Amino acid sequence: MRSNQQRLLWFGVSILGVLTLSPALFGQASRSPEATIPVPSDWSHRSVIFSRPATTEQAKRVEQDPRYWQQRYRRELPVMVPAAQSRDALASELRSDARVRRRRRNQEMKRDWQESLGLGASVGAGNFPAKFSFLGTTANCGNATQPDFVVYSTGLEGSATQASVVAYDNLYSGCVDLDLATAANFSVLASSGVTNTGNTVVTGANIGISPGSLTGFPPGVLTSPAVEDIGDTAAAQAQADASAAYTHYQGLGGATTITSPLDGETFAPGLYNVAASLALSAGQTVTLNGNGTYIFQIGSTLTLSGTVVLTGGATAGNVIWLVGSSATLFANAVAVGDILAQVSVTLDGGASLAGRAIALTGAVTMSDNAVTTVDTVPSVYWAYNTGGKILTSPAFSRDGTQVAFVETEGGFGILVLLKWAPSVTQTVGAPQTLTPVTAAAYPGCHAPCMTEILLSDSGSTQTDDTTSSVFVDFSGDTGWVGGASGWLHKITPLFKGVPAEVHNGLFPVQVNSANPTALSSPVHDYATGNVFVGDFGGYLYWVNSTSAAVTQSGKLDYGTGIVEGPIVDSTSGFVYVFSSSDGSVGCTGGAACSVVYQTNTTFTAHDVPTKAIVGTSTVTLSGPDPNPLYIGAFDSAYENSVDPPTGNLYVCGNTGGPPTLYQIPIAAGILPSAGIPITPFTTSATPACSPVTDVFNANATGGATEWLFVSVEDNGRNLACAAGGCLFNFEDTVWQPTTTYAVGQEVLALDPASMSSDLLFINVVVAAGTSGATTPIWTDAAGSTTTDGTVQWINQGPLTAAAQAVWSAGELYTRTDPRILDGNGNIEVVTIAGTTGGTVPTWSTIPGGTTLDDTVTWTNAGALGSFVLPATGGTSGIIVDNTVGSGTLLGTSQVYFSTLSDHPCGASGTGGCAVQASQSQLK
Repeated sequence: MRSNQQRLLWFGVSILGVLTLSPALFGQASRSPEATIPVPSDWSHRSVIFSRPATTEQAKRVEQDPRYWQQRYRRELPVMVPAAQSRDALASELRSDARVRRRRRNQEMKRDWQESLGLGASVGAGNFPAKFSFLGTTANCGNATQPDFVVYSTGLEGSATQASVVAYDNLYSGCVDLDLATAANFSVLASSGVTNTGNTVVTGANIGISPGSLTGFPPGVLTSPAVEDIGDTAAAQAQADASAAYTHYQGLGGATTITSPLDGETFAPGLYNVAASLALSAGQTVTLNGNGTYIFQIGSTLTLSGTVVLTGGATAGNVIWLVGSSATLFANAVAVGDILAQVSVTLDGGASLAGRAIALTGAVTMSDNAVTTVDTVPSVYWAYNTGGKILTSPAFSRDGTQVAFVETEGGFGILVLLKWAPSVTQTVGAPQTLTPVTAAAYPGCHAPCMTEILLSDSGSTQTDDTTSSVFVDFSGDTGWVGGASGWLHKITPLFKGVPAEVHNGLFPVQVNSANPTALSSPVHDYATGNVFVGDFGGYLYWVNSTSAAVTQSGKLDYGTGIVEGPIVDSTSGFVYVFSSSDGSVGCTGGAACSVVYQTNTTFTAHDVPTKAIVGTSTVTLSGPDPNPLYIGAFDSAYENSVDPPTGNLYVCGNTGGPPTLYQIPIAAGILPSAGIPITPFTTSATPACSPVTDVFNANATGGATEWLFVSVEDNGRNLACAAGGCLFNFEDTVWQPTTTYAVGQEVLALDPASMSSDLLFINVVVAAGTSGATTPIWTDAAGSTTTDGTVQWINQGPLTAAAQAVWSAGELYTRTDPRILDGNGNIEVVTIAGTTGGTVPTWSTIPGGTTLDDTVTWTNAGALGSFVLPATGGTSGIIVDNTVGSGTLLGTSQVYFSTLSDHPCGASGTGGCAVQASQSQLK
């Protein structure tokens, strides 16, 4: 039996067990018959992981922890998502085309969405947003009883004009009721050209033209971070998607017939048709009243001279005008909605449009206009001013109806428990101010409401907390919080009773009373009942959750201290700690080393455990402090392996020099002495990294795929970073034995014979088949091939953060540096050296396909295995969304993060941005 079949069999047996359990086990107060297992994704779900149990005893122990089942669900249960109700007849080509559109390197931030959290908003590199969804048959939009939503803390002091915490729902691009697929990325889209005179301003999305040209920008302004897509594949795909949407919506039957002009009319949501022209006279209004979609099918021309008014919850993103010939907005007209005209769109002087201007075969002409694209994705679900500043990560109750976080107010640390309620009026700039209720009143209060637990030491003196997030023990209904003075706080009950901090003479406990320093986030291990926490003094502790007995390790960090909680593998009993400096002189130039430690959950006092070096730190006891070493991420091979685990841990190391991505291969639970350097993120600068996140998507188009995400705060090596902060993603899919592979699938493989600094290579299937039973001997030369069972692979080259070269006319190419990125987003490697021709060749789009270019022969080595997205100041930690299959709601396989510095956030303004981006291509 194939190894992947064995994994599925094992999972099938396990899943039968969980499906027979009562929903009460998961704390699910179901309000929808479709809701099944709640799946929170917050910071703590990265810190407790589970390799596969090897024995019945192990299985019995870990299967009592709800986090075990949540991990298995997130990793291995597909989400099947039906079409949105209002567009269930939309041609499937809209979805399939959007998935297979040609890849390109995107330098703009907005690809799915970004929302300003306020000027100066920043939660810090080691903190995370929190995502909540129900993993069953539906990924939920904002109109669901239980929509998926994501929570961000802003890092700003809460006030009447600034939320301290905000949640967004209606998250996915497929949640828009009027689906334009990739055309939704454009404010202005034309075929023959876009022309402008005067001071036109286009805001909220891109300008696209295929195949024509753009004139009049400047003086026209396209508001950053939107970009111009002129004659490229993105614009061509958007035109195709817009045409498909036009055909679909014009073809809908059952419309109500209307007459022209629209003067003084009021329309409810619906489908309307006029056989000939439709007009609105100067000085007149037409009102669209009510929440829903407005579809106008127009046989010939549309001429708007007056004002289109939205009332009763109507939004511009839910209005579409389908024009059989041309559309004209006369001087000073005020229009809303997406205008899709078969021929042309003209905006006369002073006319404004809240929507999109799309000309399918002709031009868009503008003159002193304002075109602003504001969609309903995402929506603010709720936004609150809780009074303080949240510098930590939020965490969910098991059913998602409550959120916990630690905020600082007046120099004191406060644990806030929050019951939220949906709102249609709250925004980041206009939040609801919540007045805390007493702890005794909290269990019975009606949402929205909150209570505050004032963190205090053993003498009941209040303490502060700016470094520790709350860890939720679901089974024990207990919260664990670290303090700035080394106090570990225990709060129980937490969500299910009258919340209170335990003061029993044992808790709170100061884990190092002789030398107290700030604690990072604690991690509770259900299997042992111990709490693991590090401090800024560089020590790791385990604390018995009942007796408060403390065991202290030897000193593990001589630099910035242990700034994030450890990772606990509850199955194997391993604890992984990330240290900025080991205090040695064991690295280059007599410097200390950046290291990852592995110890047992029952380590003894003063233990200094096994370590893997991940680059240099700073020279011991001299020079500047190193950067922090933030938490790493395990790949699916580790989490799916049987204890003792085998797989890879990825971390951004080299805290004393250019930040570098490392792979730490773990074999049967044994840590190597050093990790493998993959790629530096800067050339010489030494900014800090973010934590690393790994996403395994078994349902990705083309086959199971895995990605890594990590950012740097500035001086990103890729040209798209413009010497600023950047988020990178890389494919790290693990090769599997006796597995069926299709053409184009990619894996990250190590060539043990390579002596270069880049030891890991992307290999791409060029001949489909079944892989062999043992790992093949991979080659280290780009363009070379490897035979593996009946599969043939081509080496795309090393995984790198650097930008790829592009084609150049009349240039001599040799086999020594053979790679370029073609216009389709594929890597081309030189297989026969020579000189290129005078014009760009027509590239083969099939992996393994060749292209003759004068005397050069190029071979397609598959889609680019890394992407980049500018992010001012770098990013927070990254939280994973669903991993869904084909035929599902668009935009549901994403990641979430916020920028650490102010960045243009599209139509929502400038500030620290809450961002949703694609798992596969950061777009």
